[in-house]
Amino acid sequence: MRMWQFGLFTLVPVALITALVLNRTPPTVSGTVYAYDTVTGKLYPSADAIPPFEASSGFDTGVIANVVIFSGDASPTIIYLLTYTAKTRESILRDGRGSTDVISGTMVKRPEDKSWTPINSVEGKAIRDRVTEIANGRTWKVALPP
Repeated sequence: MRMWQFGLFTLVPVALITALVLNRTPPTVSGTVYAYDTVTGKLYPSADAIPPFEASSGFDTGVIANVVIFSGDASPTIIYLLTYTAKTRESILRDGRGSTDVISGTMVKRPEDKSWTPINSVEGKAIRDRVTEIANGRTWKVALPP
């Protein structure tokens, strides 16, 4: 993994969280993010930014997917999923993204995991950083929907 790739992959979630904490809108590239339906297991583009949100299988089943494309691969790979606790989501919606508990209420998991883990925990960091393990020496770039 190249340093710029590591920086970009780490920077995107941090920029989103920082923007929420500072009550600023994060810059967008395509206007959409990759989302994941936790019931169907399908990846899809979404303009929603505060998970959980509605997906094809129902309300509160859509979450943000952090996705990369590895060199030599035609399709994207999901590195981890991200959502907020109910309390944090309500706080973000109520306070206009100025919530103070965004970090503590941000949860992550691998697509195959059953339960969510706090993003600021040791296990949460390992989930966020697993792109290196999955890459197995290949280069990669953050994938955004068209």
